[in-house]
Amino acid sequence: MSPVRGQPLCQVASCRQRSCRAVEIDLPASWDGAREYTALTVTVGLCREHGSEVSRRTEALLQARSDHGALLAVIEMAAVEDLTARQATEALERALAEAEGAVAYQRDRAERAEAALQRAGQDGGQVA
Repeated sequence: MSPVRGQPLCQVASCRQRSCRAVEIDLPASWDGAREYTALTVTVGLCREHGSEVSRRTEALLQARSDHGALLAVIEMAAVEDLTARQATEALERALAEAEGAVAYQRDRAERAEAALQRAGQDGGQVA
């Protein structure tokens, strides 16, 4: 209250203007991923300037709360896609390692066969 006139003052601590506007502030009770949430509503008396500012900030806060759930869903989808891609990459790496092993085995067999043919040619045509 104004000590002189008995009128309520703006509830911003540093403001000494007369309160002329009641502003409802909805404070989200939780910031989990749920689309629906409960809010605690507080009503404060503010001057015209602070009333406009607090209303604007309250709307921004509620918009951020509403965007929060959507952003969590996007992050969760990205994490699932990342896990799927990582698992596919690991499977391809295992298949590649197996194929490289098979190629090395076939190369070794071909080199042995070639060496046997060369020995046979040097021994007079007899293959052991």
